[in-house]
Amino acid sequence: PVEGGACAAVFEVELLKLRAAECIDEAAERLGALSREIWSEPELAYEEHHAHGYDALPGIGHACGHNLIAEVGAAAALGVKGALESLPRLPLPVKVIVLGTPAEEDGGGKIDLIEAGAFKNLDVVFMAHPSQENAAYLPDVAEHDMIVKYYGKASHAAAYPWEGLNALDAAVLAYNNLSALRQQMKPTWRVHGIIKNGGVIPNIIPSYSELIYYFRAPSMKELPVLTKKAEDCFRAAALATGC
Repeated sequence: PVEGGACAAVFEVELLKLRAAECIDEAAERLGALSREIWSEPELAYEEHHAHGYDALPGIGHACGHNLIAEVGAAAALGVKGALESLPRLPLPVKVIVLGTPAEEDGGGKIDLIEAGAFKNLDVVFMAHPSQENAAYLPDVAEHDMIVKYYGKASHAAAYPWEGLNALDAAVLAYNNLSALRQQMKPTWRVHGIIKNGGVIPNIIPSYSELIYYFRAPSMKELPVLTKKAEDCFRAAALATGC
């Protein structure tokens, strides 16, 4: 309880916010250098050695701004620390932890941290993420990854094409099936993927193809509905091509 009632409490909170902002501004140069250093050495999932977590995308780098997340996390910790230290006294000891998360782009690093007990005995956890708008809350989505592999039969594409089973055709049909499905998808659903492998050389009918897809929905209840529709699209492509 703060003496002086609600107005005094609000005033004290605003003072703490100002002190937090001051501490962050004082460290702005060092924080910017931290972000640039991580940006200049992008590392892939589970191969983070230079940075404490915060991985990048292959061939692209820090497309999601994980270097900025690192900067914001460190800045928030400095701000909270400065605000707490400005208080005349603390009712209880407070520990502020800055925790880097590995394998966010490919692997689910936070799950690994949870299973390793990194979040035990923590009362409050915050994170930030770059976005196209300012928001105190970003909606979470349920997400499912899927790797689809088609196995066909190789044959010479000019001499004996009828002897082959074209795995690339299966991949293309699957891709098109999902594109057709989009018309019946809910606006909140997201499906995105790539054809990772589509053959070796044009005059050999591809005997193997591979797709990687991500599926997202607002809840775990809706996600299986979406993934079932997608699986039907994949199976239909296999049936049509004999793969």
